[in-house]
Amino acid sequence: MYQHGFRLPLHPWVQMMLAKLGYAPGQYNPNFWLLLHGVYIAWWLVGLWEPTFEQFMYLYSISKQQGTFGWVQANCQKAKERGYLIRHKPSTQKSWRNRWCLAYGNWECPPGKVVSRHVPTHFQSIGSVKWGPISKDQEEEVEKVRSLLSEAKRECKNLVTQKNLLESAFCKGGSTKVVVDLDDVEMQKWLRESRPQIAGKGVARQVTGKRPRDDDEGWVAEVLGKKRALEEAHWSVMRTGPRLHPFDP
Repeated sequence: MYQHGFRLPLHPWVQMMLAKLGYAPGQYNPNFWLLLHGVYIAWWLVGLWEPTFEQFMYLYSISKQQGTFGWVQANCQKAKERGYLIRHKPSTQKSWRNRWCLAYGNWECPPGKVVSRHVPTHFQSIGSVKWGPISKDQEEEVEKVRSLLSEAKRECKNLVTQKNLLESAFCKGGSTKVVVDLDDVEMQKWLRESRPQIAGKGVARQVTGKRPRDDDEGWVAEVLGKKRALEEAHWSVMRTGPRLHPFDP
């Protein structure tokens, strides 16, 4: 998802699209994000304003991913008649369903921004999402994008790139990496500040042979707190209790 442009907080246009589609972010397969962000970038490359929800649904329908439970995919509408707007998307990936990321705080939109319709936070029942005819002006705009961008430029690998994601404001003003690397100066500063703390803990353990009692109690409380937070987050998303091993203080 992150490789295909997904970022938190959600881009305002992405927030609007997900709220209207009505599924939780974790229900969409990776190629959905590729197509969603690809359509936005295609409009940006030809100098048009953001595509509308109706224009995206004119190009794609959303349906259950075949042979799976709970996940959905985007399908090109009338590909034989119109051709593919975004070409050569990757083949289906299998391992992504087993990878989870739990988000807290203002993940849906930047702090202070109010949204009129929220994105669901747990899996929804699946039904096919399709859209009827769009206005002539909107349809002409879609075909304008198709005509102004060559087939080569509309290939996934050339459309949804880190450069395009950054310059089109999907990654506004930040790093295109999921994890930000520390430079040498920051790393040296961090090491200088942390070294005395690490050394102090080492001496305490060397003298006593184990953690001080107060440290033990704090450590147990921290682990129990993390376990409780994980259980609550799992329940919020899946509506079932997680199967975690019991923790013995």
